[in-house]
Amino acid sequence: MRDNDFGKKFTRKIVSWGKNNRRSYPWRVDRDPFNVLVAEFFLQKTPAERVANFYSKFISLHPNFDSVAQIDSEEIEQISKILGLKSRVLRLIETSKIISKKFGNNVPNTYDCLIQLPGIGEYTASAILCFCYRKPVPLIDSNVIRVLTRYFNFPQSINAKDKKLKHVAKILLPCKRSLEYNEAILDFAALICKPRPLCSVCTLKKECNFFKLLKNR
Repeated sequence: MRDNDFGKKFTRKIVSWGKNNRRSYPWRVDRDPFNVLVAEFFLQKTPAERVANFYSKFISLHPNFDSVAQIDSEEIEQISKILGLKSRVLRLIETSKIISKKFGNNVPNTYDCLIQLPGIGEYTASAILCFCYRKPVPLIDSNVIRVLTRYFNFPQSINAKDKKLKHVAKILLPCKRSLEYNEAILDFAALICKPRPLCSVCTLKKECNFFKLLKNR
């Protein structure tokens, strides 16, 4: 993307859209690092609405890492029935034990430390840094990739490790409003640029390559 004006327009419109269409979830109200970490674990491969129905009850039962570390096998099975992915629950417990013992119950605030914890990959580490500590890091998951692929006409086969995609994601990120932008693009992907996109109500359609292709068919 040699001409950055195109990218700036995308960023500006996404942030503007997010002001009026932001989804409300409990982990966005209280940005305590423990709460955000738990939410990001549960949000892995699980729709946010489904997580929201379970999250508050879980936090009330387990308000800190020491409590999560002591979850027994019976409760592991119960959580797995509700959210699926038993291995994710086991990794959350293991990570809680490490944070309790090694980090004094404080969620690490560096990428290098976070990425070493069980169950935390590139996206989850970046989400924690952004939403807990307001660090200007882009978030790239399958939903964000869908938006960027359509708008900027990336190949359909592109993935989160693609260097060009990462470069564009960094260019688009407004350093002083990274949290607002990251939340907005996630919400935009969930509400507008869905697998079956709502192009008719999309604020980006005028410049979107995907929409231009649809019009020309």
